[in-house]
Amino acid sequence: MKAKTILSVISCLLILSFLMSVFEPQRKPALASPTTEKKIVLKAIHAYPVTHARQWVFETMNKMIGDATNGRVKIRIFGAGSLFSAREEIGALIDGSADISLTPTPYLIKYPATKPLNILMTIGSMPTLEALCEVEDLIMKEGWDEKWLNPLGIKSLGLLPYTNGGIVASSSPIRTLDDIRGKRLRWPVPGFTRDYWGALGCILVTVSAAEMVSAVQTGVIDGIITSLEAGVTTKSYQVAPYVMRIRGLATDAPVAFSMKTWKKLPKDVQVAFEGIMPKLIKMSRDRLREETKHFDETLHKESKEYMMWPEEIEKEAFRLWRPLWKKHAQLLKVPDEVFNKIMEINKKYK
Repeated sequence: MKAKTILSVISCLLILSFLMSVFEPQRKPALASPTTEKKIVLKAIHAYPVTHARQWVFETMNKMIGDATNGRVKIRIFGAGSLFSAREEIGALIDGSADISLTPTPYLIKYPATKPLNILMTIGSMPTLEALCEVEDLIMKEGWDEKWLNPLGIKSLGLLPYTNGGIVASSSPIRTLDDIRGKRLRWPVPGFTRDYWGALGCILVTVSAAEMVSAVQTGVIDGIITSLEAGVTTKSYQVAPYVMRIRGLATDAPVAFSMKTWKKLPKDVQVAFEGIMPKLIKMSRDRLREETKHFDETLHKESKEYMMWPEEIEKEAFRLWRPLWKKHAQLLKVPDEVFNKIMEINKKYK
């Protein structure tokens, strides 16, 4: 009797085991961990020193996109013009030789589709960083950056300010209009923006940022027009010790993505890039504000003379520049709607 009971229990257990194996729900295969998926390595290029804000932007972007994709995406940074000069960057994005750049808007002027972006370098070159930020927000909200860059085969992820104001550093003092007339001053690129300083009687000479200090030393030029940051990082005040701070030259650059690369990215990676941009833009603006304080302090300490440009020069500059803004906007094919909205912002900061 006892043996029969044991056999019955064993039989029941075997039957139960069989039924469980038959009716157990099939488990779905485990999803692959993002870290085991194929890595994506993107090539970011810029033509500025590794101390420049562009390097910081790409380093920060690399960390943010790495965190957002669990390490799937990595950005390799090629700075200081190691692969392409500033003039070559957009071409490299178009043909897919590079993936991302932060090319200054003046270098976009040779492409008809992107000419309107140079409005940021024409309407007084934006009087302050805050004015520039407001204009950038307007352009991004309206999608004008995408509209102007897409025909080139470039995806815009947004606009970043890259310098907060400018300086004129000279080998001799510039305190009056007579002091500035006839001076041979460095200006980085050809284009409409030369007209503004030419109107004041300057002789503008195209010299790269890398060569501007030696150009003063060898007497090729008398002084330098450049951004506040470039003036400090290149120590131009050592050869051109009379420094005049000017309103304007608060300029920007699109975070430009090769469309060839963008279309190949998985959708979730595209979403991740778009998701990090608002925070990256805010961080860039905050950093630039802090850097400006540091640059001003450095120039006060290191230059022989550092001052805001005299009222006489400022008044004459804007008197001569205002008629040029509308003219240049028309030549750049900037729609009246865009021009008028930017002018409204510009006037708020005068």
